Amino acid sequence: MAGNVLENYLLSTGIDAPRAESIALAWNGSANDIREACLQRVLHGTTHKLADFEWTVGVTTAGSEGDAGKCFVRLKIGTSHGQTKCIELDMNQFETFRIGLERAENQLEQLERQEQ
Repeated sequence: MAGNVLENYLLSTGIDAPRAESIALAWNGSANDIREACLQRVLHGTTHKLADFEWTVGVTTAGSEGDAGKCFVRLKIGTSHGQTKCIELDMNQFETFRIGLERAENQLEQLERQEQ
C-alpha cells in the first residue's frame, strides 16, 4: 500500500492530518520491515487472540481525596496465551476506550466491504 493511499484512508477514518501523515511516512520508510514483522508474528503464532473479557462497573464509597461516589469500570482481559491483564478505568478513560473500540469496528467493517 502506497503511503498516500494509507494517509487518505486514515484521514477518512477520522485520524487527524498530522498523525495520518506521520503514520504514512513511517509506513513508507519501513513498510518492508513492518510487513515482515507482521508476517513472522502470524506464522510463528505470537499473535494474541482475545480469549476472555470480563467487566465490572463500580462506585467508590470512600477515599482520602474526596472521590466517593465516582464511577469506574474494571476490565479483566485474557489472551489465548494464558495472559491476563486487569485494568481499572474512570468514566472518562472508559469513554475514550469505548470510542476507540467503535473506531476499530468501523475500520474493520470498511476493510470487509472493500474485500467483497
